[in-house]
Amino acid sequence: MRPHGTLDPYIFKRRRTRKAIFEWWFQNRVLEQVAALHYTTEDEWRLAAPVSRNPHGFAVPNGLDTVEFADLPEKGAFRAKHPEIGNRPIVLFLGRLNFKKGLDLLAPAFGRVLAAGHDAHLVIAGPGDDMAEKTRGWLAAAGALDRTTFTGMITGDDKLAALVDASMFVLPSYNENFGIAVAEDMACGLPVVISDAINIWPEVECAETGLVGPYDIDITAWNIMQIFDNPARASELGRTVFDWFATDIRGTASRPRSKRPMQISLPDAIVS
Repeated sequence: MRPHGTLDPYIFKRRRTRKAIFEWWFQNRVLEQVAALHYTTEDEWRLAAPVSRNPHGFAVPNGLDTVEFADLPEKGAFRAKHPEIGNRPIVLFLGRLNFKKGLDLLAPAFGRVLAAGHDAHLVIAGPGDDMAEKTRGWLAAAGALDRTTFTGMITGDDKLAALVDASMFVLPSYNENFGIAVAEDMACGLPVVISDAINIWPEVECAETGLVGPYDIDITAWNIMQIFDNPARASELGRTVFDWFATDIRGTASRPRSKRPMQISLPDAIVS
């Protein structure tokens, strides 16, 4: 069984009464009886342990098809479709516009970046009409709505063009069991600014491909400005991570210390 982040305390506590009915009805029995739980990161596993009802688990991350990123578009294609951006550096949010993504933090943080004198442009790319309207309100309150472009969902070459033209990717989420968008952005050589509630944050720090901090307005703004104010550091953070992924798979890369020992599930036996 793959819980897909639903056992994380942030998600587990939401709508607790409604969920408790389903847990009593069947979900607790399912959790207790499955052979193992598949987590996408060791952090997801650690956070789920108090409520998982099952000690048997293993962590296998989501995969990334590097072929998709082997032939990237030329710079400027995304800007050409959105002339309001001009030559300003792009701060990119890419993903579902959802309550847990920290858009209520990103909007005022970006307002503070503008107030500090950085002539930047925020691009919010992803589906979610209801949250888009809320985000527009937060941006208007921060004085940043006229420096923001909403693209809706983008895929394929349009998505790659946005990644190529952006200066950084920002995701101050309250919860992410993995964060595939973070991996995709790093694969394009884009420095990332993320919260430590995104469960691949240890890998981001280890690979030195981004800045990590708590989900906080001031810290998010500060990390964005750190990338703007230090071009050499930004270039270092944004180096491609294909080689790092490859060495990590072979077990030769330096990794942060695991918070929980790895357990391996086999078809007929579980080592625990």
